[in-house]
Amino acid sequence: MNILDILYAQDGISSVGVCEFDTLKDYMSLSAIEKSYSYCENAHSVYVALFPYFNGLKSGNLSIYAMGKDYHTVIYDILTPISEQIERKTGSKSVVLVDNSPLNETQAARLAGVGKIGENGLIFDKKYGSFVFIGTILTNLEFKQMPAILSDNTHIVPPSKDSKIIDCLHCGLCKKHCLANAIGDNGKINCEKCLSDLTQSKKDLSKEQTDLLLKHNLIWGCDTCQFVCPQNKNVPFTENKSFTQDLINSLSIEDIENLTRKQFNEKYKDRAFTWRGTKPLIRNLTLKGYKI
Repeated sequence: MNILDILYAQDGISSVGVCEFDTLKDYMSLSAIEKSYSYCENAHSVYVALFPYFNGLKSGNLSIYAMGKDYHTVIYDILTPISEQIERKTGSKSVVLVDNSPLNETQAARLAGVGKIGENGLIFDKKYGSFVFIGTILTNLEFKQMPAILSDNTHIVPPSKDSKIIDCLHCGLCKKHCLANAIGDNGKINCEKCLSDLTQSKKDLSKEQTDLLLKHNLIWGCDTCQFVCPQNKNVPFTENKSFTQDLINSLSIEDIENLTRKQFNEKYKDRAFTWRGTKPLIRNLTLKGYKI
């Protein structure tokens, strides 16, 4: 079975490829490697798929990625039947991993050839820019090198692990416009400063971190480095209805105050911003002057 052809044929996927797990391990910690093996003993191959999510909306106080249905659910729903098919037809172990995965997903995508990494540390799809989610299937099926299939239906040979990691215009706009100065060299992001991370943190924030949130226009996530990137200019909207319909682009104190964790999850089921509960959202709204 040609797994890449099967993946590419799925609605909602733009580019697909495969990399060798042994090669990816060079970009992972020992604990992450051990955790990967706990999911899939004798793992050999990582199949990678990109999922476009740009919906065109740039107003509101939520990041674009959080406006639609929770991407974890969307990706699992698309990749799980394929993972099960791999197991059924090959007798191998196969597991779907998304976002909270021990895999270094960005490097997996680069090594699989599905995209290039920009200075902001994000993977860039040839057609949809950096507005893509990464989904992976980890399997102990023996690795076989195959050309990646990109969003414009071109086939390319994946880069070697020694190829340059950052491949973009090097215009510096993402660094220049990052309010937190969180973007370092070679795609390294300082998570203690990154506004996307800070908006989601449940920890007590320092004065410096609080001041950063006060300057930020969102209460969840951050899109600045993506909006200013020339490679994202005029990217097409996703055709995945999960990310274009029934959108929530803003939340207010009234939307979430006095809700228990269970009530919050029920009210906003299948939304990516529920995983931390109401505490970070209420804190961020309060910082911006919203009254409880």
